[in-house]
Amino acid sequence: MSTVNGQRSNPTPWLRLAELGVLAGALTPLAFSSHFMYPLVFPRVMIFRAIAVLTVLAWFAASRRDPGLRIDFRSPLASAWLGFLGVQTIAGILGVNPYASFASSISRGDGIITLAHLVAFGLVATALLRDPQRRQRLFTAVIGMLALQAVLGLAQTLRLPAVPLFGSDRPTGLTGNPSYFATLMIFGIWLPFALSVLPAAAANRERLRQVAYYAVTTLCALALWLTQIRGAILATLAVGVVVLAYAVRRAKTPVLRKRAGVALATLSVIIAGAWVARNTALVAWDRTLKRVSETTLSAITVQNRLMTWGAGLQAFREHPFLGWGPENFSVAFDRYFNPSISRDFGSFSWYDRAHSTVIETLVGSGALGLTFYLFIYGIAGWLLFRWSKDPALRPAVPFLAALIVTHFLTLQTTFDTISSAITWYLLLAAMAAAVAIAPATAFRRDRTVSLLPAVGVATVLLAVGVASPSFSTFLASRVALQPQRPLAAVTSDFQRVLQMTPPQRQEFRQVLGNLVLAKLRATPLPPPQDFDPLATLALNHLRRSVAADPDNLQTQLILSELARLLASGNPELVSVARQAAAEVVARAPARYHGYFAVGRVAMTTGDPQKGVAAFRQAAIRYPELAAAHWNLAIAYLLDRRPDAAARAAGKAKELDPSLYFSRENLDKLGRALADQGYLQSAANLYREAADRQPTEAEWFRRLGHLYRQLEQPDLAQAAVRRAIDLNPVLSAEFAPAKE
Repeated sequence: MSTVNGQRSNPTPWLRLAELGVLAGALTPLAFSSHFMYPLVFPRVMIFRAIAVLTVLAWFAASRRDPGLRIDFRSPLASAWLGFLGVQTIAGILGVNPYASFASSISRGDGIITLAHLVAFGLVATALLRDPQRRQRLFTAVIGMLALQAVLGLAQTLRLPAVPLFGSDRPTGLTGNPSYFATLMIFGIWLPFALSVLPAAAANRERLRQVAYYAVTTLCALALWLTQIRGAILATLAVGVVVLAYAVRRAKTPVLRKRAGVALATLSVIIAGAWVARNTALVAWDRTLKRVSETTLSAITVQNRLMTWGAGLQAFREHPFLGWGPENFSVAFDRYFNPSISRDFGSFSWYDRAHSTVIETLVGSGALGLTFYLFIYGIAGWLLFRWSKDPALRPAVPFLAALIVTHFLTLQTTFDTISSAITWYLLLAAMAAAVAIAPATAFRRDRTVSLLPAVGVATVLLAVGVASPSFSTFLASRVALQPQRPLAAVTSDFQRVLQMTPPQRQEFRQVLGNLVLAKLRATPLPPPQDFDPLATLALNHLRRSVAADPDNLQTQLILSELARLLASGNPELVSVARQAAAEVVARAPARYHGYFAVGRVAMTTGDPQKGVAAFRQAAIRYPELAAAHWNLAIAYLLDRRPDAAARAAGKAKELDPSLYFSRENLDKLGRALADQGYLQSAANLYREAADRQPTEAEWFRRLGHLYRQLEQPDLAQAAVRRAIDLNPVLSAEFAPAKE
């Protein structure tokens, strides 16, 4: 029922649909589809966009007759949301890649388009949730969603049958990542506490309702602990200590003060004891305690995070007012990449997030964007102040404050996803609606505003913002998830995908390029009549993509490698490969990737000196990269520098024996040694390989030929005999030697 001037009116079908939309939005974090790439992100974003558009349309239709449902655009929360959206939009238009700012990526689903849906959905929710019963239904839906996520996370920890793990050995719920899951569980810890002390909780079945709330809090706290996400856990513990200290001083009854004091003392003793015993077996037994106790500034993961933030701050200084544009952190990070991060796994990671919303916002939309971002949290504080003035709402204030502070602190080591963002916007909308005053306007039955234009706008938004990206992503996902489909069908699918999407939609071009690379490396090669059209399609669209967005280094690298492998004496493709590799060096000179690509192109064109120079630069930037040292060894050999080649090969073997002793790489190194006349070195290499893999006939075959060239007949005969024993087919090849 809607309320106007204190009187209730029967809800219209449009109002019911709008309310259903808000509830469906709250449950969106449970949605997923295995038919898409990133099944826990992309389909969820598309579903939310559709829900948001339909909810706004239903609200608009309902508000024509009921002015009490109108949005107060002058409210502080509306001003903060719209101001933040406006700054993000301007920063995106003026940024380095407007398409990325608006459309984001398939793997993230953020961007200004999704932000606009969140803001519109949140504003409509502020109007609909003025009714306490609707707020209670919303909170029930949110708590139910969080409880289901927590239960699934615990089931994942227990490795229960038929429970998906989504690529992690830690609980992820339906978020796909322990960090995203931890951010969501923070709501499940504090929100039930807040609801348990509100009057709505006492209206019906008070005891049962409160037990349910405490059970959800317990489940979510346990799930958070099992994620081992240190930032979220430490933030929750710190805020929990503050809340308990507050309760000791301000609780209404001595019993509550005593309980809070016992809980505070217990928690403090546990925290202090874990820190003192951090190097003992007791702490090591629990993986979370071990990870938390190892959180020091000298830890590699902490250092990597600090270096990421440092790159972000350097980028902010270059564009301090409006930043580089939202969703463009990867460009800034590549520009100011710190090669020291490569001492761990960082050089393989392409950071598209700062893992700190403050740094992320500074880079994306500058100081102005950060001002509005912090303004939203300031409005949340102001809403808490308004709640504290209402005796019925006041008891929930400490817990909601704890939730808001914990959320903010956690986001300084990670970032929101669509699941936690929806929950955050609905929380703010409900808080604002609880203290809002509905417009004092009479109920109207006339329909002076036509609904037809709104339906038209909604249809366009659904077609452009949901249907089109969903269909193109479905086609691309079909290729990515079913790589063994006939090449003619793959080519047909991708022709449609590439026609439907602009060249800035990099993921689709990358999927296509990687698929062609995989086919090129396969044995046997696909038939030319099927493969050549696909390869040509990939090359043409990768070239268009890097022309439209040269800052996407991953696409540049795929193009360079694909053009190199397809060159076969084609000067144009050699030039394409060389130019793409050079672009990576120019745009990210501190990364090893560009130099590695330059070296591979140089070796393909028969320029070992340039290969040596490039691979040395790659090895300097990432000393632990075995592939750089291995390629450097080949380049040294072809440059007739055997001693340097031996040192580089030894380093590669030390770093990654599996890479060094792989059949393909050993064969390349052995051939390079033999071609340069270092027959004994080649024989020693194959002898070492045969000792490691005594059942591999190819090594003995190579040894047989080399020993014959070295005029060592006894060794040659023994190698040939062993080769034929392992593979009798070789008897024809070695018939003269056998006789």
